[in-house]
Amino acid sequence: SNGPHLRTLVDGARRRRAHWPSRAAARAYCRERRFFSDWRPEALELYLLDGLRAAADGGVELKCPGAVEAAVFGSSTSIDLFALAARVTAPTLLLWAERGQFSRAVHEALAATLRTGHLRAVPCGHLVPMERPDLVVAAV
Repeated sequence: SNGPHLRTLVDGARRRRAHWPSRAAARAYCRERRFFSDWRPEALELYLLDGLRAAADGGVELKCPGAVEAAVFGSSTSIDLFALAARVTAPTLLLWAERGQFSRAVHEALAATLRTGHLRAVPCGHLVPMERPDLVVAAV
């Protein structure tokens, strides 16, 4: 079950830091976090460029506040992913992150639900596009 994992995501999002005195301070903060440690440097720079905006006090803040992210995670259980997958007609390749937090068994079941679904394991954490954009581009 992903129940405990989902609670961890929701709680983490609610507590996520959302403000820094400068973009440089945000960069330094991100470089110290395990979450960002495997990201390609250019992915981190794009996140800092597009994920932050100027704050009223002259600093920078996340464009997507933690409360919004927590709400998205929290409502995800109301979506029947398997019912949606059964309606997909295009050939579909799912990339499963070997070091991610979601089980391979769920991904295998989802691939089997697709009319033409395939699963490929990739040696990454959850955010594959930020760690290995080359694998994502090759898959597309």
